[in-house]
Amino acid sequence: MGNKPTVLVVDDETNIQILVRRNLLRYMARVHVMDVDIVFANNPPEALELMETTRVDLVITDVDMQHRHNGFWLKQAIPRGSRLFRSSL
Repeated sequence: MGNKPTVLVVDDETNIQILVRRNLLRYMARVHVMDVDIVFANNPPEALELMETTRVDLVITDVDMQHRHNGFWLKQAIPRGSRLFRSSL
């Protein structure tokens, strides 16, 4: 992914992933930040697996997913000392 900031969006609904991506890109254009990668995971375990190989700067997660692990679980699973910023939908 390079030196660009990476945003990880975790949601089990594709339409919500698309909506979050669209809104992030609109906001970044407004504040003149265009060089960002947006990656997606469909559930918290998939997100953690992705984070093992990808440097992630921001996680935006749904808290109420159909998967047995939810956004609250993901927040607890991310190591406390990480420099990662977390946000919930």
